[in-house]
Amino acid sequence: MAQRESLAGRVRDELALAGLPIVAADMSPHLRQSGAEVRVDKLADCHAPVRVEWRTDRTLQEMFQRVAMAEQVDAPVFRHYQMVVETMLQTMTEILTAAGFTVRGSTNDFAPLTLEILDGPRGASSWSSR
Repeated sequence: MAQRESLAGRVRDELALAGLPIVAADMSPHLRQSGAEVRVDKLADCHAPVRVEWRTDRTLQEMFQRVAMAEQVDAPVFRHYQMVVETMLQTMTEILTAAGFTVRGSTNDFAPLTLEILDGPRGASSWSSR
């Protein structure tokens, strides 16, 4: 578990260095801001040790949830939300991959719009001379 926590911390640091806001995973949904949420999977046989999700602004999130619950997949807000999240996931994938992390799209059907971080660079990021 300590290795997973360390990997998650390095992922948070790398995304923060790129200028992305980081969301605390255990923060109340009513207080949470938008940004990257990095979580450790505590299950022994998990899909990946670390998972990253993009949290949109609460207004867009709530609008999306309303149309998703009503199964209105052709609603403009549904398509816009998916475009925003997919674009941010692609951006985070590129940032983390360039820094030496092993990243893939979700293989978990219960968390489809997330990234799975399998491993990180040994030592400092590949671009850093730290």
